[in-house]
Amino acid sequence: MQYLCLKQYIMGKKIVGIAMGGFSSERKISIRSGNQVYENLDQEKWEIYKVEVNSKNWFVEYDNKKLPIDKSKFSFLKKNKELFFDVIFNAIHGSPGEDGKLAGILESLDIPFTSCDSNSAELTFNKKRCIDFAKENNVLTAKSILLNKNDNVNIEKLIKEIGLPCFVKPNSSGSSFGVSRIKFKENLNNGIKSAFKEGNEIIVESEL
Repeated sequence: MQYLCLKQYIMGKKIVGIAMGGFSSERKISIRSGNQVYENLDQEKWEIYKVEVNSKNWFVEYDNKKLPIDKSKFSFLKKNKELFFDVIFNAIHGSPGEDGKLAGILESLDIPFTSCDSNSAELTFNKKRCIDFAKENNVLTAKSILLNKNDNVNIEKLIKEIGLPCFVKPNSSGSSFGVSRIKFKENLNNGIKSAFKEGNEIIVESEL
């Protein structure tokens, strides 16, 4: 099939993609965020498209249709025309928006985007790695312990090392799901179980 490749503009407007969705429990929140951005950007100035991301498909919503994204070029076909984005607004909560995966794709294609670069995103998304990096650079941090899903957790020892109140949260996720502030020992197990629903690693961190 023959199609026209438009690299820069439609009718003089820059092409803006709003990436939303993602792979985590925060997907619904991300879609709400992306829709808010879409509704508030000036349609007279830019050609704006919603770019929905899930674990199986990445696509553009247009005219009640789902137009697949070619991730090798981050382009899509609209009425037999291949369109390329001039900029991507990253509204994805969790992976792949906050962990650097989307940024890495866009960097490799020289497509400008909002949010930090892929290396910074990868570091800061992993809470334990970020804490260790801060310590190496003489930044004061709260006490913390990393737990894996198959670890045998000694609650008494954990409380002795971290203290109460403490925070329990997924190690590599956003801050909307699986996060608990624990004041009493009898609630710690439930906080740990809740955090492990979001990933295979969690972090227990002192409040002070």
